[in-house]
This record gives sequence, C-alpha cells and structure tokens, in this order.
Amino acid sequence: MFKWALRENRPEACLLVVGTLTSVIEGGIWPAFSILFAEIITTMVTDNDPKDMRDWSIGFVGLGAGVFLVLFIKLSCLTLAGERLTARLRSKSFQAIIYQTIPWFDDPAHSKVCSLLFL
Repeated sequence: MFKWALRENRPEACLLVVGTLTSVIEGGIWPAFSILFAEIITTMVTDNDPKDMRDWSIGFVGLGAGVFLVLFIKLSCLTLAGERLTARLRSKSFQAIIYQTIPWFDDPAHSKVCSLLFL
C-alpha cells in the first residue's frame, strides 16, 4: 500500500520534498526560539544595555519572519500536493465507474460509492 501511495504521488515529488524539508526546518525553529529567549533573559538580568536588547529584539523579529516564511512554504507545498493527488484519485475512480457494465449499477451498494465520489 505504501509503494502504491508513493507511485501515485510521483508527479508531486518535488512539492513533497520541499514540504518535508521545510517541516524539518520548522522543527528546528522552536529550539532556536528557546535559545534566543534564554539569551535575552540573560542579557536583561546581567546587563541592561539597550543596544544588546535591540539586537536580541531584531533577532526575534527575524525568527518570526522565518517562521512565517517556512510555514507558508510548507503549507502551500503539502496542500497543493494533497489537492492534486485527491483530484487524480477521484478522476481515476470516476473513470473506473464509467467503464463498468450496466448490471453493476443495479447493486445499491455501488450507488452509495457513486454518490460519495461526487461529494
């Protein structure tokens, strides 16, 4: 089943790779945030230099911009890959239904499948 899913996702491989890499980067952002937060607290306690505080504040703004960019790329890539896969699978399902013989449509269970396909 896993190999089949990978084969079906092959056209979106680039999107999936970019989405996965940005997910890994997102996972590294939160430890960076904790380190940055610890450093700013240390700076506040030991030395109240406004220049140091401004530098750390700029670091927080940069980290926030990085989080926004990484999350936007991740969500865009993975959402687009999922939408394309869903459309392709629905198209294949519809094609498989269209090529069935007429007696196949007489079974009530199959009509439920057909109605779910178009939701």
